[in-house]
Parts: sequence; C-alpha cells; structure tokens
Amino acid sequence: MADNTHAHTAPSAPVTPPTGPATTAPSAAPSPPTPPAGTGRKRREGRKRRGWWGFLVNRGTELLAAILTLVAAVLGIWGAQLNNENDELSARVDTLQDDGSVLREDNESLTEDLADVTTSRDSWKARAEEAENALADAEGSTTSTTVPEGTDPDDAPGSITPGAAGIFRQTSDNPVPIAQGYSIDLDTRASDWDVGGSGDVGLYPSSGSLYLYVSGNAVSLVDHAATYEECRAQTVLQDSLTVEQTVVGRQLCTTTNEGRTAYVKIVGLDPDRGTVTLHIVVWTLETD
Repeated sequence: MADNTHAHTAPSAPVTPPTGPATTAPSAAPSPPTPPAGTGRKRREGRKRRGWWGFLVNRGTELLAAILTLVAAVLGIWGAQLNNENDELSARVDTLQDDGSVLREDNESLTEDLADVTTSRDSWKARAEEAENALADAEGSTTSTTVPEGTDPDDAPGSITPGAAGIFRQTSDNPVPIAQGYSIDLDTRASDWDVGGSGDVGLYPSSGSLYLYVSGNAVSLVDHAATYEECRAQTVLQDSLTVEQTVVGRQLCTTTNEGRTAYVKIVGLDPDRGTVTLHIVVWTLETD
C-alpha cells in the first residue's frame, strides 16, 4: 500500500530574520528604592495597633459587659460595707444618747442635792451668826431700850443674902444671853444652862416684838434685888411677862420646874438681833 503520509522534513537551515535596524537588548529592570530607616518598625507597630483596634471592635461589647459586671460587684461590696458601718454608727449614737440621758438625770439629782446642802448650810450659818451675836452681847456691853423709872440697868443682883436657903446657882458678873426661840433651864449646873426649846425661861417673838416667857410658873414683879424670903413672900403673881414688861431693868421672882425659887433681872435686850441678857440667882432646896 502506498504510504500517503507526508513526511515533514525540518528545514535544513535556520530561518534568518529579516534584516533591519539593529535593535538594542533591553537593559536589566531598575532596583526598587531603599525605604528610609525605621519604616519597617513603624509598619509593624501600625499593624499591631490595627490588631488591637480590631480586637476591641470585635470584642468590645463583651469586654464592656465584663468591666461593668466587675464595677457592679465592687460597688455592691462597698455598699454592703457602708451599710454595716452605718448600722454600727447608728448603734453607737443610740448608746451615746442613752448615756446622755442618764448623765442628765444624774446632773439634775446632783443639782437638787446641792440646793438642799446650800439651804442647810445657810440655816447653820444663820444659827452660827446668832450664837456669835449672843456671845458678843454676853462678853460686851448690853444694849438698853426702855428703862422703868427708878431702876438701874447696871444694878446686878450681886451677893444676895441666902436667908433660909443656900445659893444653888447664880450668874454674878457673867450674865447669860438667850436668842429668841430658845430657853434655859434654871435647875441645871451645865455651863450652857441646857439651852434649848423647853427650859424655865425663854425669849419669844410676838407681833414684831419680844417677850420673856416663864414656862408654866408664876411670876412676881419686884423693884430691887430680892432675897429668897422676899421672893417667897410675893403674892401678886402673873403667868409670864408681856411685851410691854420685857424691858431692860425688869426684875422678877419665879419658881423653877423642880420647885426652886429664882430671881431674874433683864440687863440687856436687842430686838434687832433678837437676844436678851439675864442676871440670875437660884436658891437651893432642902433636898439639895
């Protein structure tokens, strides 16, 4: 069989390109410019910032929620602590208020006690002043008010003849003072005459004046220093002295609560101070 295949035979010689103007081979590509120093680091930092911002943008909501949750928890703990402290302060305030009430009550009680003590002190001070004034009257000169006619305020009983009885007690040159509201016991030998409120002879106020009171015994007025026999012989008697009869120089006879005969003379009377000063002679009983 005839072979219909055409054999392609390669040209025997290379094809010569057409001649023309000479062409110059292209030169090598130029090198890229060298970046300034530090440009790479800035790019890396830029990429890092873009990475953080991306993280914040993508995770911002979750992060904000977490932060708010943490803040709420901290505020809750702080609020609870403040509530506890407020409760403690409130309890302390209540305690201090109770203590203040107790202190105020104690202060009021002490104020009342102080007022009582002050009143008592003033009372004792007044009594002390009265006693000092009475003592001054006894040691000094006496004050004369009204002197009955024919009497001598300076005429003390002196030495009186005992007569049928001896002298139980007498003041002689040491007259005894008495303050108003007090009396003395003529039957005692005590140095203070047992001064008190229930003796034989006392001085008492009456309508702004003073009178000499003789406790339940008869009184007879005499005009001189009477003897025992003269006092015993008196027949004109009265219960006590009146305000008008209670004057300096007044002399009288009386009987003590134990039955002794006594002579009394007023040698000083001071209405302003409320004192009287007396000369006294008391005679003995047969049983003494």
